[in-house]
Formats: sequence, C-alpha cells, structure tokens
Amino acid sequence: MHNVTSEKSSESSSNSTGQNQSERGGFINALIKRVPMTVFWALAAQAAISISRLLTTMTVGGRFAPEEGVEGKLFGSAEQLGYYAVAFGVLMMIVGLHEAFVTTPLSVFMQAEKPERRSNFSGSMAICSIVYSTIIVVGAGLLLLFKGMLPSGFGQEETFVLLVVGLLAPLQLLREFSRRWLLSNLEVLPSARFEFFYVTVFLAMLIGLVWFGNVSAVAAFVAIGIANAVVLSTWFVNYRHRFKLNSQETRGDVVRNLKYGKWVAGENLCSTLTMYLCNYLLLIWLSAESAGVFFACFSIMLLANPFLLGVCSLLGVRAAQEFTDRGWKAMNRILLSYGSFVLAVLIPTAIVLWLKGDWLTNLFFGASYDQFFAQHYGGVNRIAGLLGVALPFLGTSFVLTCGLLAINKPNYSFISSVVGLVVLVVTFSLFAEASLTTAAYSFIAATVANMTSRFIFLIKAMSQDK
Repeated sequence: MHNVTSEKSSESSSNSTGQNQSERGGFINALIKRVPMTVFWALAAQAAISISRLLTTMTVGGRFAPEEGVEGKLFGSAEQLGYYAVAFGVLMMIVGLHEAFVTTPLSVFMQAEKPERRSNFSGSMAICSIVYSTIIVVGAGLLLLFKGMLPSGFGQEETFVLLVVGLLAPLQLLREFSRRWLLSNLEVLPSARFEFFYVTVFLAMLIGLVWFGNVSAVAAFVAIGIANAVVLSTWFVNYRHRFKLNSQETRGDVVRNLKYGKWVAGENLCSTLTMYLCNYLLLIWLSAESAGVFFACFSIMLLANPFLLGVCSLLGVRAAQEFTDRGWKAMNRILLSYGSFVLAVLIPTAIVLWLKGDWLTNLFFGASYDQFFAQHYGGVNRIAGLLGVALPFLGTSFVLTCGLLAINKPNYSFISSVVGLVVLVVTFSLFAEASLTTAAYSFIAATVANMTSRFIFLIKAMSQDK
C-alpha cells in the first residue's frame, strides 16, 4: 500500500514538474513569437558591437599586456582606461545631441512621409548630419584654443584625448546616421551586415595595436575613426542614389527637427551625463586609475546596453507607427511585449552580475584590477554586482522612453532625465567621501528615479488623452 501511494505521489510530482516546465516554456515561446524576427537581427548586430566595445575596454585597460613589460611599448593600463572612459563619455554626449536633432526625428518622421518624398527627406537629414558634424570639428578646434577652461583635474593627456575624439567624432556621427537611416526604412538585415562589417574592420585594427604594442586611449579612438570611414564609404557607394536634395524642403525639415529635437537634446545630454558623470568625478577627485577601474566594472554592466539599443531602435519605430495608426491600446501592447522581453533578459543578467561580478571583472580585465581592490577596498569588489542592480530599471526606462517619444512628449522624457541627473549628484554628495562604491550607489538611485518619473509621465499623458 505504501509503495502504491509513493508511486502515485512520484507520478503526480513528475506531472506537476513537467506541467510547470511546459508553462515556463510556453511563456518564453510566446514572448519570442510576439517579437518580430527583425529584432533578433538587430540584437545580433548590437551583440557584435557590444563585444567589440568590451574588447576595446579590455585592451585599453591592459588585459592583453605581457607579464613582463617591453621597453618602448604600451599595452594599456587602468590609467589609460580612465582617459578612454572620460573621452568616450564626451563622444556619447556628442552622439546624443546628433541623435536629438538628426536621427531621432529621422526615425519618427520617416514613417509619416509619403513614399515619393522620402528621398528628399533623407537628403535633408543627411545635410543636417553633415552640418552638425562640422560644428563638432569647430568645437574641437575651440577646445584646443581654450583648453584652460577645462576643470583643473584635466591635464595634458586628458585634453589631448578629448581633442582627438572631437576631430574623429564626425565619422562616428555619419556612420550612426547611416545605421539609423537603414533602420528607419525598416532595412534591418542590411543594417546588421554593415555593423558586422564595422566590427570585423575594427577588431583587425585592434589586434594590430596589440601586435605592435601601441595600445592607448588615443590609438583606440584613431582605430574607431578609421573603421567608421571604411564602413561609411561602402554604405555611401551602395545607397547614394536614394538621396535627393531640395534646399527649400531642407530648410523646413531643419526647423521641424530643431523644434522636436530641443527636448530630445536635453534628455540625451542629461542621460549621458548620468551614465558617465561618475567617471569624471572619480578622475577629478581621486585618480585616472580609479576612474579606469570603475569604468571596467561599468563596462561589464554595459554589456546589456547594446541589447537595449538593439531592441529599442526598432521599438521606437514600431511604437510611433502603432500610436499613429491605432492609438494608445496598440502602442501599449507593443511596449508591454518588448518590455517583457527586455526584463526576461535583464533580470537574470542582474542576478549573474550580483553573484559573479567580481569574478567577471577579473576575467575580463585581469589580476591587476583585483590588486587595486586589495589595496584600496580590503580585497572586496562589489562594484560590478551593485551596478547590475540598476539593469532592470535601466531597461524599463529605455522602453518607457520609446513610448514618450512615440506620443510626441519629448519634454516629459527630458524632465525625467533631469530628475535622474539631480538624484545622482545629490546622492553622490551625501556620502562623506568619493569612492567607487559611492559612484555605484549614486548610479542606482539615479536609474530608479529616472524610470519612476518616466512611468508617471506616461500614465499622466494617457489619462489626459482619455
């Protein structure tokens, strides 16, 4: 009798387990089916970019340096990574402003343009991108003339890296335009192919830097600029026939972009500052080495950022399209589908970072970073794990941003980014001293505040429309 009961219990438990696994599998399969296949092409392209950026930070951070140094050679260091982090943050702010006045209006307005006018609209946006890029070069020249206006913590090395980034930024901006133009025309597969091409060219150059022992922040940015030039030239040869110029239409498009983009520009600037301000504060108040170590941990967390960009680059277009054609319910369904997909990836990622963040830091950047924590933080590295806590909130914030832009409320997105930046600065200032831990807690607080504000504004906009 006991054996029969035991067998039934075992069978019931087995059925229950199988049913639970089936339900979980069904949920995941349903998520995958609701997300278009084009998303996975975009994710593959962004994964390739993610790998290239991680390898760049690892290389500049000295991960591939020989155990015994070679005289006259430079193989990267935490200090060089600190310089790279500061300049990369500036580059992202430049890209963010370009996105506000060029590529975001391109994505939003392209869907509303009639097919016969898209070539003229594309030409107008290309002119906008070129003009903006020219302004950046002029700004880099002014930086060289008035470098004394930089904060006192910026020395000759930092200034030189910033100058190189300013001169090479136009290539990054124009390649970004080419990528977003393809996505705005829903040509996801060609866009992915160009991203793979870029990664191949850039990684070949990065290997060359290591081979010849010339790894520095400046050398890395020069390699990025050359790879951008190669890919951009190929793109132009293939698609130049789809661009037409009409000076009168261009003038109207520029005015519309400025009206729309002013809020996006403020939002992008504040959001980028929130992402990279801690590196500046650590460099100025502590050292380039401290900024480099923090950026190494931050880069591990940023492995999820290209995933978010890949999803949201398509979500932005889809959300705008659904809201224009079908209204709030259709857009909310899209936001929910993509948001569920994002959280299904980011929550497990955050758990992995919390449990293994220190191990991943050592794996990707080497024992010298472990030694840094041994010297300054009692051998305990919780920075990558702490930063991972922000991931689900960061992902949700990305999705909500797409919704706010789709309903043409960029001012709400801007205010939310200001809230996040203010919270970061206030939180950082509340701690008795600057440290990597202080920076990590400040970033988490800013991310939570940013997401919460965006959610409140989206609900407010929806209630006002009803």
